[in-house]
Amino acid sequence: MSESEKISPEAAVLGEAIRELRAKNKLRVQDLAEILGLTEAAAKKIQRGVGLERIIRFGKLCRRLGATPNDLLGFNAIGDTERVRGAMEQSYLFLGLPQAEAEALADAVLTILQEPPLQSAELPPRVAGRIQVEIELRKAARPKRS
Repeated sequence: MSESEKISPEAAVLGEAIRELRAKNKLRVQDLAEILGLTEAAAKKIQRGVGLERIIRFGKLCRRLGATPNDLLGFNAIGDTERVRGAMEQSYLFLGLPQAEAEALADAVLTILQEPPLQSAELPPRVAGRIQVEIELRKAARPKRS
């Protein structure tokens, strides 16, 4: 793994969740690549957590502000698909993604947002377990308040 491909634990968990949900939905890596408008090699990297740091930072921002990604992106109900897609694309461009990747990611996220909500019970057990371990480690690492 190169220096530029260092992966945080959060990105690794997200990548694994993407991989397992892709498999659960009977999609091939090639299908994921096509959905995202990326090469198969890039889709494989995403499943390992490579390149997901901006999304992780966005998630941290949402948690810190007590908001959902939908709240920050300015939409809570999917109605005006093009407005929603445009807002997401602009957000990704602001985070530093190249135009083509921002467009592909906006399309992929919009597709996911239009699906029924994922319940935590639907997460593959291994992913749910890793998320729980990460939560417990973070709680243990927090300084105690007096």
